[in-house]
Amino acid sequence: MSKDKRISNHIKKTISINKQILEKFKEHEKRTGANLTKTINIALEKFLDEMLEKTKI
Repeated sequence: MSKDKRISNHIKKTISINKQILEKFKEHEKRTGANLTKTINIALEKFLDEMLEKTKI
């Protein structure tokens, strides 16, 4: 695989992860009405916890 293709795949994966984080943020904000910073931190923490669970061997 070429370097450009690897970079492209990495960018696509990063965008996908960011979209998932944003969705978690939106869901949490709808449920709680929490402020922006707190909501983003909670959503990011939950997402990262889920990703860690998925990557455990």
